[in-house]
Formats: sequence, structure tokens, C-alpha cells
Amino acid sequence: MGGPFRLAPHFIWGFHMDNFAAPPRPKTYTGDIANLPPALSALTKQTRWMLWRWELTKNKRGELKWTKVPYQPNGANAKSNDPKTWATHEDAVDAIERVEADGIGYALLNDELGLSAVDIDDCRDESTGAVEPWARESLDKAKECGAYIEITPSGTGFRIIGTSDKPAMHTDIVVPSDRAKAGIEIYRNVATGRYITVSGCEVGNSSNLVNIDPVVDRLIPTKPETRPNNETEQVSQPTNGIDRSADFHSEVWRLASQEMTVDEIARAMRSHPGADKYGHRLHAEILRSYGKWQEEHGAQQEPPKPFTFINLKEWSFDNVPQREWAVPDRIPLRQVNLFSGEGAIGKSTVQLHLCTAHVLGRDWLGTLPSQGPAFFIDAEDDDKELHRRLAAILDHYQATFEQAIDGGLWLRSLLGEDAVLASTTKGGIVRPTALYKALLERTGDLKPKMIGIASAADVFAGNEIVRPEVQQFIGLLSKLALAANGAVSLISHPSLTGISSDSGLSGSTQWHNSVRSRMWMKGVKAEPGEQQDDDLRELVFKKNNYGPKSNSIVLRYERGLFLPVPGMTSLDAAAHAAKVEEVFMALLRKLTDQGTDLSPAGQSHSYAPTVMVKHAEAKGMRKAELANAMQRALDAGAVRVVTLHPDTTRERKVLRAS
Repeated sequence: MGGPFRLAPHFIWGFHMDNFAAPPRPKTYTGDIANLPPALSALTKQTRWMLWRWELTKNKRGELKWTKVPYQPNGANAKSNDPKTWATHEDAVDAIERVEADGIGYALLNDELGLSAVDIDDCRDESTGAVEPWARESLDKAKECGAYIEITPSGTGFRIIGTSDKPAMHTDIVVPSDRAKAGIEIYRNVATGRYITVSGCEVGNSSNLVNIDPVVDRLIPTKPETRPNNETEQVSQPTNGIDRSADFHSEVWRLASQEMTVDEIARAMRSHPGADKYGHRLHAEILRSYGKWQEEHGAQQEPPKPFTFINLKEWSFDNVPQREWAVPDRIPLRQVNLFSGEGAIGKSTVQLHLCTAHVLGRDWLGTLPSQGPAFFIDAEDDDKELHRRLAAILDHYQATFEQAIDGGLWLRSLLGEDAVLASTTKGGIVRPTALYKALLERTGDLKPKMIGIASAADVFAGNEIVRPEVQQFIGLLSKLALAANGAVSLISHPSLTGISSDSGLSGSTQWHNSVRSRMWMKGVKAEPGEQQDDDLRELVFKKNNYGPKSNSIVLRYERGLFLPVPGMTSLDAAAHAAKVEEVFMALLRKLTDQGTDLSPAGQSHSYAPTVMVKHAEAKGMRKAELANAMQRALDAGAVRVVTLHPDTTRERKVLRAS
């Protein structure tokens, strides 16, 4: 599994941050990052920069470690797979002190320069500068090529940066070293979300970026060849430390060619020296390698199962099943819901609120969700933010953390971790990751009624505009919903077109087509003449395959969460309209008694709704609502239009109560 599901601090299965001693904060080595070496000048012209800061996070074993967390110049978190969060080099450098960053970094996703980078980690003594023997050969080869080399911010490693003409790749190489963090990591034409730190501490003097494929090719052995079936099944030994990882996968391929199952290969590989690298992930790594072997060699598929149909005779004796809902008339059970909205609009807070309502059996925005456990998995915010939000929600319900625990609320922050649940092969096949499989296992065990996931950009490494990839990914989420007998709600962000068109979508229309329900959260724009209220949101139910489209709900942010504005839901719209009419008539009499003439003409500066909406007694009401109330009063004869100064150029029409 990918580590325990984490709740906010104070109830992560009894976990407390204070239970573990924090390691010392790492030293940071940087050069003049405002004026990087000449070889990096091409990078400084790209809008791919971000800042990073050392922050304490927990690894999969619950141990504290220092992680380089990326940030934008405005202080918000940056994402290596989201170009909207990247900045210019100049803006990143200018924001270092303001953001309290430790350094800067460069996003590699689909880089226009065809970048390639080689990290040689934990090979340098930061005090003496001595380099481990296993690392010297790669560094010497890079120097021969004239490649740019710099000391990494930790001071204990090197990074080689150049270009590549070869296909995308990101891989790790095991090295012969007793150092805990020693290893080589290769990035080449990266097509997924990754970023590299840039220290500017150049070793040597390179004038420009050169092709470093010769350096990379020396480190990466060729693909293993299938050996004859009559060879021994004994696990072979690697010839040297650097090739140990490649030898491990070569052996997996050899055993796979002998028609061994994954479990049989796993048993055979336990004694392989390369297995030590993977620890408890050994079986998952063998499964990944085995899958690549199948793709490469076109492994035969299992014979197709017979195509069967539903036995309709059974329906003659069964009652027609009732529709089952996770959220009545909004989100059906065993289906996926798409929840979109602009960044910082409040989607995660609303989703966490829904998860908590499931757990406590309490109302959520005027409905009563099906009671049961709930997961909320957030790749955008840390544990502390989840803690704050949950505390506000529990305070609203006058409930305790213990009640949330007992009801089955499970939270997990994936900020700073690999949050990908599915990635895509070169052939366009979407495959689940080890994290997805761990989530699926916990889903089957705990049977949550709701699984909230934030967000699509973090968990889906495929192409959002390719219909088959989107459909396959939603299919994986549907598998979670079926395993839980619950629902999955995936948070997503719209494109600029999705915002301007009010569709709330980004990428392929298959995002809309493949889900059974969809919600769109947006800000509420003020009417002309009204003051903008930035605390208001509108939650629009864009799709509901199995029930009526619900009316949109207007929400107001208060006390840390979003709550329905009284009178703005379908449940009490009539009562609210009556209240607006009452206020309209009262203000008409009051303002008339004060000598204020109110016009029925919408273009007039004394237009009644325009004047009234600014009055304290109309607080919380909108100009359009007052206009509707005025029309209803005119239609009912409760208000009349009076003409002042007839037959003169000063003729005016005003309202009077009948």
C-alpha cells in the first residue's frame, strides 16, 4: 500500500507530528541565481520557473523528512504539471524573500528546448568537495561533451543539464554505494509533471547547453533480450552496481519469457541483489516490469470470456429497484461526479463538508446525504489546512473530532508526494498506479459512501483532451465507486474557455459525457449598480442523468465554510420572494414619505430598485429581485405609476403605493 490514509493532525490513527523527532533542516547551496551562468540563458527566457522551500513532510512510513515544496511568486503552491502556476525567471527571483523561498526551480513538462538532466545524488562531501568513485565516470563524460554541470542545492550532489533528441524518459539508476541517498536520476524530454532545482553553482565553464545523450546512454543499458526457454531459472547476478537496476528488470523479463506468473517471478526474485532497492514495493515493481514486458513482446491475452446477457426472467419476480443516491437527486451511488470550479473558489471546502455530512448523518446544502464512511484525498493542501477546514465544519455541526473518527472520516494529504492514480502508455492505454491499487484496496475494506479527490490535474497523468484516455480514467474511478457501493467526486479546474462559456469544463467534452452527475461552482457577479460581494458563490448542478436538474444554490462563505443563503435555494424561494416584496413596499412608503421620488424607468438614476438596493433594510437582496417584486406589485395593483408635471418638459413618472 502507498502508506496509511492520513487524517488531519490530532487523529491520524493516533498519529501526532510531535511523535517523531524532526531531522535537522538541510543546508542550501546556491550561486547568483539572479544572474545564472551563460549556459542557462535559454532557460531564463522561458516561463517555466517556480520557487521552492524546505518543508517537513511525512514519508510513507510516517517518518518526518525535508521536502522541496514548489511555490508561485504570489505564495500559492506551484505545480510541475500546471503551466498556469509557472512564472518568469525574473518574477521567481524577485519573490524569493517575499515567499521566504530557499531556491528556484524549472518545470520540465513538455519543455520546448528538449531538456535532459542527470542527477548524481549523495556523491560529494560538502565539506571537502571529494567525489565518490562511482560518480566520477559520468562527470568526466559530461565534461568531455562540454555539458553544463552544477552542484545541487544540498551540496552533496551534481546535476548535468543539456538537451536530448531521444524519446521521453524518467528513471532511477542504483549505484554501488553505502550512502543512503546515493543514486542517479535521469530526466529526458519529460512528458509528465517534474521540475528540477537550479542552484547556479557551476562546475567548470560551459558556454551553452549541449546534447548529453552520450552521457545518458552510457548509464542506461539496452533493453534485455529474451533468453531461450531452456536456460536455468536461477536468478542471475549483476555485473556491476550501476547496472543493478537494469539487471533486475532484465531478470524479470527473462522469467516472464518462460511463462512464469508474477507471483512465481516474485518468489524467484527475492534473492536478487537489486530487490533490496524496492523493499515492500518489490511485488509492485515486478508487476510494473512484467507489464512492460507484455507490451514489448505482445504477450498473448487470455481467451475471451463468453458474452452473456441479463436474465430478464428474474425481473418478473423482483420488485423494481429504487434509485439509490449518495446525495438525494444530485449524486447517484456507484457513479462518478465531476465537481469543477476556478482555483480558490472553495471546491475542496465544499467537498470536505459533504464528506463530513456523510459521516455524521447531517444535512448538506439542504439535502441529507446517505450516511456512511467517507474518504477525502487532497493533493493540493497540506494536513494543517485540512485540519483548519474540518474544525470549522465540525464547529458548524457542533460535533467533535472523535465523532468524525467514529463515523469513518478518512483524510489524506498528498501535497508534495506523487499523487498520480493513473498514467498513459505510448499506445494510449490508461493504467492504474500502485497508489490507485492501494486506494482500491482500502475502498473495498472500508466501503466509503463518498470518495472526494482533489484534483484531476494531480491524479491523472494522461491527456485531458483525448476522449479515450478520459473515458478510461473515469472508468477507473467508477471501479472505486462500485467497490465502495458509494460515489466518487472528482474536483477539477476549468479552462479559460470553460470559464467564459460558463460550462466549467476543460479538455475533452468526454469529462461531461462520461460522468452521471456534474457540479460547477463559480462566483456571483453583482448586478449593475450593486456592490460586489466576494463571499458569494453559486453551485450549479450541470448534469444529473438519473434525476431532475436541481436549481442552483447560492452560498455564502462564513465561519470557514460555505452555507446556503437563506431564500436562495429551491426549498424556500417563495418565502424569500414574499420577503423581498414586503421590503419593497415598506421602502416605497418610507422613501416616499421622506420626499424621495422613485422612478419605474430602468435607465433612470432614481430607478426604484437601484435606490432601494443601497438601503440597509434591503441588505442581502439583489437589484433584480427588487425589480421582480416591483413588477409583481404593479401587476397586483399594489403600486401605481403617477405622472408629475403633465404636459410640460419636466414630466416625470414616479411610483406610489395604492
